[in-house]
Amino acid sequence: MRGRATLAGTREYLGSVLVGVVLAPVLPDVAVDLFGDGTVRDPLLRLGAVAAVLAGCVLLFRWRRARTARRAARSGLTLTNLERRDVLIAPIGLRSGYTERDNRTGVKTVVEWLVDSSRPDTVIGVCTPQSATVLPALRAGLAADGVRLETAELSDVLDPEATVATAQALVVGLVDARGLRERSTYVDITGGTVPMSLAMLRVGAVLGARCTYVSSEFRGGTVVPGTQRASAFDPAALAAVR
Repeated sequence: MRGRATLAGTREYLGSVLVGVVLAPVLPDVAVDLFGDGTVRDPLLRLGAVAAVLAGCVLLFRWRRARTARRAARSGLTLTNLERRDVLIAPIGLRSGYTERDNRTGVKTVVEWLVDSSRPDTVIGVCTPQSATVLPALRAGLAADGVRLETAELSDVLDPEATVATAQALVVGLVDARGLRERSTYVDITGGTVPMSLAMLRVGAVLGARCTYVSSEFRGGTVVPGTQRASAFDPAALAAVR
């Protein structure tokens, strides 16, 4: 995973004008002019110069990635009002994703915020047949940070009654089958359709878990970094409101 990310990042530098048009073509000639002697040494100098350009691109990419991680750490990696939990149950949509912490850039996803904040060892992703396409990348990213992904797939997330009943049966059944009933748990209601959110509320109430909701400010259709806020509440208390 890290190797692929480094390769992709290095390609961006190699394709830049400075590297692709100036350094890569010119540096081998400069090396030969300065240190060549017209023997077999000259091709080796050219090869060494190309290798130096490649190594420089790799080092620059890694430096920028580390700087991005440090800036993220200073701005706050976690949502402050969430606690440590063993299990996170979260709806998975087409925009859901998780990239290992060392390779992240840009705005974090809701799953990344919740995993960073609650530090679970198991995530149960509740998906649809459509959103199941993101599961391989999600699984790989979580695994790189030591988190196991379990999944429950709902075939219908448009009918509230059917969605709630199916989610309760599948998710609670999975929790019991994996021996997770007694583990501390958050159930997220942020993503997915309204029936999916209702289903997650029901799952949280049945499991006796607290639910979470992550909100963000948007500007021009884009999430404003640093505006993410989380609320944690007891879903069973909603039924007691008069």
